[in-house]
Amino acid sequence: MRQFFFLRCNKLFSRIWYDNCDGIYLNYGWDDEMLLSSADFGALNKIFVGIDVFARGCIGGWDCYRSFAKANLMRMSIALFAPGWISEKFPGADPIEYGLRFWKKLALYTPARPILQLPVSTNFCAGFTRDAEGYRQSSEGVPILTASARILHVDHVATKCEHTMERKFLVQRFRLDSISLQPHFSQSLIQPIPLKDGGVLLRKSSCTRLFCFDVPCLRCRITAHASRDVKIIVNDTVKDGTRDGTMFTVIIHGPFHLRSLHVSTDNMADCQLFDVTVEEIFNEQ
Repeated sequence: MRQFFFLRCNKLFSRIWYDNCDGIYLNYGWDDEMLLSSADFGALNKIFVGIDVFARGCIGGWDCYRSFAKANLMRMSIALFAPGWISEKFPGADPIEYGLRFWKKLALYTPARPILQLPVSTNFCAGFTRDAEGYRQSSEGVPILTASARILHVDHVATKCEHTMERKFLVQRFRLDSISLQPHFSQSLIQPIPLKDGGVLLRKSSCTRLFCFDVPCLRCRITAHASRDVKIIVNDTVKDGTRDGTMFTVIIHGPFHLRSLHVSTDNMADCQLFDVTVEEIFNEQ
C-alpha cells in the first residue's frame, strides 16, 4: 500500500496524492475541522486517522476511546500509534491487567475480523517468555533489565569453588511479537483472561466466544486442552466429542460453513484453557 502522511497540505496537492494512493494516514496532530476537511477526499475507509496513545496532538492514554469515537463518527479507519505506552508509562504494572483495561475501552470501535482460512492453532501466549540467559549484569551482579523484563526469582547455584555461590536469575520478558492468537474480544463482563504462563482463564458458568470465522469446509476437527470439563460450541450448537485426559476433540462432518467457535464451562470452578487447534480434514483419519 502506498501511503501519505497528510496534515495541513495544499488541497490540490493532497488530492493528487490521494488519487494515486491505496489509502492515506492522517498524522496524529489533527482536530475536528481537519477530519471534516479530509472527509471531502472520497472513500472514508481509505482514510486512516492517526491516534497516538502518548496523546501527541490528539486525545490519548486511557482516553483513546474518545479519539476512536470521533473517527468512528466520521466512518474513517484508524492507525494506532505506540500501544506500547501501556508498558512504557507503567513499567511496574501488570501488562496483562493494564492491557485488558486499555483495549476494553476500545472494543466498541474495534470489531473482530473473521478468520478466513484453516488451520488455526494457538496456545494463547500473552507475550511472556522466560529467559535465564542473555541479559547484561551491573557491577553488583544484578541483571540490567529493559522495561519489558522483570525478575521472576533467583536461584543460588554452587560454583566450582565449594565455598562460593553463584546467583542465577530467571527473567520474564514481555514482547509484543511473542503474542499468540487471542480470543476475539468479547464485550461481556465475563471475558477470558490471558495467563502469564500460557493459556487463558475462563470463568465458571461462562460461555466464551473464542473466534469468529468465515470458512467453508468439508470436514473439520477441533482440539482443545483444558483443566476442566468444557463444551465446544460451533455455529451456536453444542457438539458431541471425545475426551482423553485434558484433551477434548470434536469432529464435524460437512460440508458446512464455519462461522463461530465458543467454549462453555461448568459451574464448579474456573477453567484454564491451554490451547485450541481448528483444522480441516481432507481424508479419513
